[in-house]
Amino acid sequence: MLPNIDLPAMDRVARDQANRRMAEYLCDVMAAVLPRVPTAPECVPRLVEVAGDAACAAGYEGGRGYSAYILISFLLGPGWERDPSTHAVTQVMADPGMDIDTRLDLALNRAILLRTDLEALMPRMLARIESALAAHDAVPMEREWQAFQELASMRGVAQDERVLDLLERYESDAFGLQRLSPPKRKRLTASDRRTYEHINWPLPQPTDVYRNVPPQICRQVGRHLLLALVYGRDYHVNPLLWPLQQVMDRSQATAWQASPLQAYLQRHRQVLTELSHGR
Repeated sequence: MLPNIDLPAMDRVARDQANRRMAEYLCDVMAAVLPRVPTAPECVPRLVEVAGDAACAAGYEGGRGYSAYILISFLLGPGWERDPSTHAVTQVMADPGMDIDTRLDLALNRAILLRTDLEALMPRMLARIESALAAHDAVPMEREWQAFQELASMRGVAQDERVLDLLERYESDAFGLQRLSPPKRKRLTASDRRTYEHINWPLPQPTDVYRNVPPQICRQVGRHLLLALVYGRDYHVNPLLWPLQQVMDRSQATAWQASPLQAYLQRHRQVLTELSHGR
């Protein structure tokens, strides 16, 4: 009699083999990119595994679609499907008017462009975050909100409502990580603005809702907001950014000005600057 054949087990073996080949390929072809992420070769296999699971969940269980999905995840970070900053890619992947190969080609090209544009902006963005980390403001979240607006503008999001949409998306994630509900703020209508102007009162600010939030929570949420704009919405679970996650764990209770996070960002900015000058 023939033994029972476990088809799911065979699928897992085939996928493990494909993942190993994909990880080796990325470490080889993307070797020059790894320091700019910043990451190391030993972090790549786990990224491939996580991205492969997401690819299967999205219906790309093998072949070109599976590989392209993983490569996009390498460039933009896992979870790119739910990050507002990658809309140009998700829009293409969901376009029913194109065949699958065309969608994959165009999505991958857009992911490469997004990554290239982001890396060009990163030194300025990281420097801005460093300055926010070093500031000492009495108003909770004021410095973080100012930095957030500037970073969003660098990434092409400048309209007030769109910036608030982005803020509240990342804010919800940050409070969720603390197992808390995000604060509720009222969006001002045009009529509201006219009323405030008429009575000559200053407009309410998005940070007003933080007045009763503990300072430690404000610090953690503020860091998350700024880092998500640079490293991606799911940076905190991106296997490529494991060193950053370790730094975040160590800096949970430290003062902003002495944070290991600041040193990490400085090192990353220096690497990007040196590589851009061909050193």
